[in-house]
Amino acid sequence: MALGVALITAVLPLAQAQQANPPPSWQDANKAVAEFPRGHIDLLRWEQKNKPQPPKDAASPQAGQLSLERAIQWALRDPVEWLKPGMSSVEIAEIRQNTAARRGQVQRLWVEAVASKQSVQHSRDLLEVAEAGAELGRRMAEVGNWSRARQIEEELQLWEARSRLDNAELQSEQALNALWQHIGAQISVQEVAQQLPTHLPLRWPDEWSPAVLEDLTALQNQALKANPR
Repeated sequence: MALGVALITAVLPLAQAQQANPPPSWQDANKAVAEFPRGHIDLLRWEQKNKPQPPKDAASPQAGQLSLERAIQWALRDPVEWLKPGMSSVEIAEIRQNTAARRGQVQRLWVEAVASKQSVQHSRDLLEVAEAGAELGRRMAEVGNWSRARQIEEELQLWEARSRLDNAELQSEQALNALWQHIGAQISVQEVAQQLPTHLPLRWPDEWSPAVLEDLTALQNQALKANPR
């Protein structure tokens, strides 16, 4: 009997507390959300704006230093590629041909590396939007405003965004390594990533020859198609 009285004495305050603070019903949740003009979406944006943000990585002071011209200079620095006195016309032609081929290859690799880096950042932005959509779907389904099927649609978009970011990061890593292998040992792969520009240039320098400009524009369009933003 004494044990039963003790249990009742211990449980009664907890039950009273639960009655005083019952879990919110879907009506209560909707009432709270109604304080925001567009409901859940405004509430979610308010939370994202006011929650503590993780510190962002400081931009490298060397960002953007690895221009296309600099990459070409590093790739062609080997004295073997330079013209020397006493060479025959055939030897000079071969060296010029090899130099032009390497220049074109570095141009292509540089454009692909910058485009893939740009694609990674865009994929991260899309993932952030998908995460917000999935969280909104979870809340809407939790209070009964959305069906489970509609919530699953948002979760699928989140999964696709994560998969896209993974693929973009893989392509970027491969492009960086390919470029690094051609510009030599003066710089590491990590430094290549830090020094590359974040975006492809809107226009190329006017002093470059029309043939080079046309070639670079074609490479740029090809790289952007391979790395959709």
